[in-house]
Amino acid sequence: MIDSVGSYFSITSLANTLSSAGIKANPVTIGNYIEYLKIDREFKNLEMIKDNYRKIVVTLDPVSFGNRSGVEHFRAWEWIK
Repeated sequence: MIDSVGSYFSITSLANTLSSAGIKANPVTIGNYIEYLKIDREFKNLEMIKDNYRKIVVTLDPVSFGNRSGVEHFRAWEWIK
């Protein structure tokens, strides 16, 4: 789970703000959704390119996302080997 996002807010404070507005919000769910958006941001532009060149995303994420629609994901420490 992500403890904070950027320097402007944390997931917990976001969940508390939504709850005070009457919206049920679980910090874990918010964290998972932010992770999904981050992953989508990394892959989506490359997925839209329709050519035969190899497409690779290199991140510091501890989890490997494998191959998503032809776009390969490598963790940085795997990539430098």
